[in-house]
Amino acid sequence: MVKNNTIMNIGNGISIIMKVLLTAFYGKYNASNMLVNMIDGNVDKLILTNSFVKLEQQLNNTTLEGYDLILMFGINKLLKDEIRLDQTAKLDDEVNTCLDIRLISDLCNKYVKTSINNVPTKYLCNSAYYHTLKKNKNTLFVHIPGFNKITNMNLIVDIIKEIICIKI
Repeated sequence: MVKNNTIMNIGNGISIIMKVLLTAFYGKYNASNMLVNMIDGNVDKLILTNSFVKLEQQLNNTTLEGYDLILMFGINKLLKDEIRLDQTAKLDDEVNTCLDIRLISDLCNKYVKTSINNVPTKYLCNSAYYHTLKKNKNTLFVHIPGFNKITNMNLIVDIIKEIICIKI
């Protein structure tokens, strides 16, 4: 993983530098993987394994603490042309993002139906989110529909770019 910095112009000739990481799960036809690979720019990308045991090892061996923003993506096959933002992850204990999830939800709702989830699942996405939040609370897990239930993937790419901008 190459370390990149995203330069954000905030007006009046002022720029700030942010370190952003995007994660997705492995799979040629995995919509989260396709989505992350569609995003250009100076962001780091990490493709996560689909194994609970190897996932924990992968995240434990990855430096996550220095990022200003980590956006994680996974699939929820029940979604269709909507996204779900996860507030909480839970394994041994419960961990919450420190990001303003309401602000992010309001922004996303301008483009696509968006819901906030406060009930952690027992799936791989929750495990990945939990282990990442333990290292960096500037993290948000975003569930997207499966590839065959997304009408406009480019719209979701645009939403991600907006989320990165409002983190400032």
